[in-house]
Amino acid sequence: MNRLRPSERFRPWISLYVTVIATATALIGIKQMRERNIWSMGDWLVNYQGGFVRRGLPGEAAFRLGQLMHVSPDVFVLIMQLACYAAMFYSFYRLLIGLRLKLWMILVLVSPATLAFQLEEYPSGFRKETILLAGLGLLILVLLRGSIRDAWISAYTTVFVAICILSHDAPILYGGLVLAALAIEFGLSRRLLNVLMCPLICMFCMLALTLTHHGDSNTTRRICASLGYNVEERILPAPCRGEIAQIGLTLQEERAEARYEHPLWHYNRRYLVCTLLASVPLIMAFAALWRWKAGRPLLKILLSMIALTSCAIGVLLYMTIDWGRWIYIGVFAIALLLMMIENIRQSDPSEREADERQRASRTQVWQTNIATVLFVAFYSLSWHLPHSRPNDFRFAGYTVRDYTSLALSDLRPSHFWRRAHR
Repeated sequence: MNRLRPSERFRPWISLYVTVIATATALIGIKQMRERNIWSMGDWLVNYQGGFVRRGLPGEAAFRLGQLMHVSPDVFVLIMQLACYAAMFYSFYRLLIGLRLKLWMILVLVSPATLAFQLEEYPSGFRKETILLAGLGLLILVLLRGSIRDAWISAYTTVFVAICILSHDAPILYGGLVLAALAIEFGLSRRLLNVLMCPLICMFCMLALTLTHHGDSNTTRRICASLGYNVEERILPAPCRGEIAQIGLTLQEERAEARYEHPLWHYNRRYLVCTLLASVPLIMAFAALWRWKAGRPLLKILLSMIALTSCAIGVLLYMTIDWGRWIYIGVFAIALLLMMIENIRQSDPSEREADERQRASRTQVWQTNIATVLFVAFYSLSWHLPHSRPNDFRFAGYTVRDYTSLALSDLRPSHFWRRAHR
């Protein structure tokens, strides 16, 4: 049975918001491609030209396609980035548009830690975690359709896991949330084990492969040379000093940077505030869904997977400085899973009738509506989730408007294609 139903009343406003965010995201993507940003582009340009190495699958695909079509690999990186964002936005939109909206859903929609994260602080976003979030969103849509054979779901999950691990090793720590999606649909049953068998075997094989091919400084230089840069000098050129250079760092070197940055920027205190703010709609969602007694086992599964994932990403928080990125992945993924459970709840005829009775008995006064609008506006515009080095809590609306205008002012077609073909 298809549990995704349209909501005609709110469709235009949700569609408009998602369209604006998607358009701004595409413009920022073009801008950071033209600048060949050392992080958002460098993350995707890691390839196998220096030998097999972790995180190299998307970069190798872009490199090979660039050679085949005589186009800069940057163009194919941008296509992959925008394809991932398109899948993320589509799955988020489809999960939300079929629901009878509640306040927590609106807050999830406008939260600086979900759809708008990549616009809040340039250059945030456009990293390989979008592969994880896009794949998870599409998996949830497939599960809610309810008409796909288990073998196809297992095959999709296997390919999804393989691509995620070969693209970046860190997002595998969020695997518990992917497991949560499958467990919510299949329950803790033998059917779940059958679906998970191939993905788990693939996961262990891919992890063994990536952990034994960490990379070193020579790998970094060969990757940089394959992209057309001069690596004879002692200092690498700018595009190779970001994510590509990280391939050559040891764990001790990565930890040394984190040890210096964390106390300097007061990470614990500032990111605790950001995490609490990002969690407001999620807590509201859990409180609302807990009233549905039949759904409590699903919420318990999700809570257990959140606890497992939180323990796993503690390693990332200890070793890295881009805490905002890891918080964003968790918040976005949990929001998708909560909307999945809400779709299941609202597909229950008894719950649909209860919602209608509650709506009919509720007195809608204009003061309440205005207060709700003001609260949503304040929540969405009064804070932002910094990617790293939390410095302040700027007014997020200015940041989105500022960088969108920058992207628009930089769109000169002849210059863009000249750079793309270089």
